[in-house]
Amino acid sequence: GASFLDEQRVEDALDHLRRSFEMSSRHSFENVLVESCFGLGQCYERMQDRTSALSFYRRAIEAMENMRSRISSETFIIGFSRNKFGAYERAIHILADRYVGGPSVEGLEEMFDLMERAKARAFLESVYEARLDVAASDLSMLKERQQAISRAISALALKLTSRSIPEDERQALKNELELAEEEYARLISEVRAA
Repeated sequence: GASFLDEQRVEDALDHLRRSFEMSSRHSFENVLVESCFGLGQCYERMQDRTSALSFYRRAIEAMENMRSRISSETFIIGFSRNKFGAYERAIHILADRYVGGPSVEGLEEMFDLMERAKARAFLESVYEARLDVAASDLSMLKERQQAISRAISALALKLTSRSIPEDERQALKNELELAEEEYARLISEVRAA
């Protein structure tokens, strides 16, 4: 389904992602559920059915938050969190567009709530990452590098929230973010080994 979506074959993607969604719902495959809901949201958004898209983005967020709360290892948390904020981003864009079309207190509250949940999730990720138990004297240089990478990841994530970024630049930022996250995961392994 994701491959068809990448190829702009929305109907084929929709068919495969629906089947994936149904299977993951029946068998409690939460990771597949997150991916299929996010993909279905993208399909419906491309078909201009923003109500259905928003519904599936919300399902992806809910499943992701349920899964995330059960992961205990910092290394697994970092791997899990990578590329999972797209559902938040897309849902917030839909809500923002809806608000521009018809401002309301409820619309503003809904958008604010989702933004706060995304920020809270990102904050929790940073708290878990900061819980490493290492000797400060031996590892001060590694910690400085960890902080630098963490700041770079935060800056890249913030840049990605801008709606005015051209798609090619957005993809370059996503690639840079992925590399920084991989470097961060490697650094955590080094810190633990030390």
